[in-house]
Amino acid sequence: MTEDKENSVQQTFVAENYTDKEGGPEGGFVSLDIPSGRILSIVWQNGPLMRGADRREPNGTFVETVIAAAVQRIQYYSASNTTTRPSSGAVRTLSLSHTSKRRCTGSMLGRQTESSAESRALTPNEDLRAHLLLPARWA
Repeated sequence: MTEDKENSVQQTFVAENYTDKEGGPEGGFVSLDIPSGRILSIVWQNGPLMRGADRREPNGTFVETVIAAAVQRIQYYSASNTTTRPSSGAVRTLSLSHTSKRRCTGSMLGRQTESSAESRALTPNEDLRAHLLLPARWA
């Protein structure tokens, strides 16, 4: 399928994801440059924040933050008088993704397994049932 470039707003970006020696996520970045300069730069959180007295300040951006920023922008478009297509489906899908990611992170923090091999050991179905709160017929 050939993409119609005149009707597409998807831009090509560069992404690099780093992993630790156990194969877990360890930061990375996303960037988008145009001829006049860099217009997008995301540096992902590298490592867990820890808990209690060991709690660290974030050193990068969380997926939840990027999703929330996209939802905010789509809602802005929806409220403007220039929107030609309804965006409620996109907002709903991104909001579900945001809620799911926050629940997953909260669950890992509650089990004190943030960014550990144990937190990555969940199967996809366990992740869905535990964090997306899908109706029983979908689980």
